[in-house]
Amino acid sequence: MSAILAPLDSTAPRRSVSRLFALAAFAAFALFAVAAVRSAPEGTFAKLRSADPLLLGAGSAAYALAFLFRGARLNLLLPEEGRIPAARAWSLSAASLFLVQVVPLRGGEIATWAAIRAALGTGWLRSGAVFVAAKMVDTAVLVLAGLSGAAVALVSGDAPVFGAAAWGAVAAGGALLLLAPRLAGQAAGWLAGRFPDGSRGARLAREVSDALLVARQSPRRYLAAVTMAAATTAMHVGAIFLMLRGLRIDVSLAGIALALFLSALAFSSIPSPFGNFGPAETGFTAGLTLAGIPVPVGLVASVILHVLLTLSSGLAGLPFLVRYGGKVFSE
Repeated sequence: MSAILAPLDSTAPRRSVSRLFALAAFAAFALFAVAAVRSAPEGTFAKLRSADPLLLGAGSAAYALAFLFRGARLNLLLPEEGRIPAARAWSLSAASLFLVQVVPLRGGEIATWAAIRAALGTGWLRSGAVFVAAKMVDTAVLVLAGLSGAAVALVSGDAPVFGAAAWGAVAAGGALLLLAPRLAGQAAGWLAGRFPDGSRGARLAREVSDALLVARQSPRRYLAAVTMAAATTAMHVGAIFLMLRGLRIDVSLAGIALALFLSALAFSSIPSPFGNFGPAETGFTAGLTLAGIPVPVGLVASVILHVLLTLSSGLAGLPFLVRYGGKVFSE
């Protein structure tokens, strides 16, 4: 991975600012967490102390198994000759999320790129294009799930008009997702023409266009890939539902979908020196608060969930990391 990072040495001042910002953001989260827990009314955490280990274990197992669907999504986006064994795709998908969780300062994205390269045995540009295509599908599905959760909450609450607008956004987003391969392919082709011939930017744009070729040529396979991504998100929501029940916290599936989306939005926007620990809990706690869970309880539950989910993805990704970890971190 050092080869790809080497050209970025000139950006060291900007990286220093990013690190300082990340440390400041994490310190702010830590202070908020301490203040929230210290100010909690007596008896706030009684339910958490009577957690059900069976439900926590079942939720952790379901979370790990969900990566089977994400692995299938990856293979459906690849040409037939480029597919990898299902077990490797499953472990790669879990390892990718684990790396995002633990590698500091958004470095997990680069580590995931390197992991895809190691698994597929391709060059940096091709693996980067596959990473972009898969990320596009996963992000769109998560956004739609979050909007759906918000729509359910708004329709059943005091803002049915806004709920209807949210459902409209879900419908529009779903249509855009179905058109995404063609639109993104055209955009990549346009970008390729704007870079100098033979430049890295032009080659990456063409690789992205090629990576979406399967989706453009076979709408049925692309729809299946979207379905697998949606199944992953649905299983993750269900797994967290079980785990929250194990913590004696009652939150609807729609509320969990919204909390997951807010969590992803927070750690995508705010870097952290400890993977995505800090921002992820902040976003998820905000979602639980919207579902009626007191901030101190939601905050502690978010931390517990984050640790358990990181362990689940790490265990599922362990076979891949054992076999390919050296390539991921040495190049």
